[in-house]
Amino acid sequence: MQEINIPTGYKAINIKTLNNSITYELVEKFKPGDYVSIIENGIKYIAIYNKMIDSSHYFKVSLSCENNSIATNTAAHIHRNNSLNEASKREIKILNTALSNDSIKYNHNTNELQALLQRAKKNTDFYYIDQLCKVITAKDKYDEYHNNLYDLGNYYTIKSKAKAKAITIRNSFNK
Repeated sequence: MQEINIPTGYKAINIKTLNNSITYELVEKFKPGDYVSIIENGIKYIAIYNKMIDSSHYFKVSLSCENNSIATNTAAHIHRNNSLNEASKREIKILNTALSNDSIKYNHNTNELQALLQRAKKNTDFYYIDQLCKVITAKDKYDEYHNNLYDLGNYYTIKSKAKAKAITIRNSFNK
């Protein structure tokens, strides 16, 4: 009798026979969008799983529990002495809170990270980037023009974020 070992990161092996031929397919333990916890090199991470290529796991976003830093599109090679497990409800809450604090949310329908736009109160300052890549301060009147800026994502309640985006846009033209 032969023994079949399931590799780390997989939950099952589907075996099919057809015309005296045996094929197998590895079934991943996690699917895109699953919340997982990882211990790598003694550091715990909470992450949103993306995919596995070879023996490396890729994550849409991960949070280091050591220093509360968030990283996007990260990878980890899970060794036997590391663990990759389903995240607890508490860990999911911790990750979602950290994302929200960074004005980010995970969209399970598209498997993408999205910026959370916050709207200023009526007649209070907000910032947008004009056609010359300059940051403009305006009082939100909730009129059609300001609504369009908000809907298009050219709307910032924090001036430094508007400035950083303007620099990114300017740099993209200089390439």
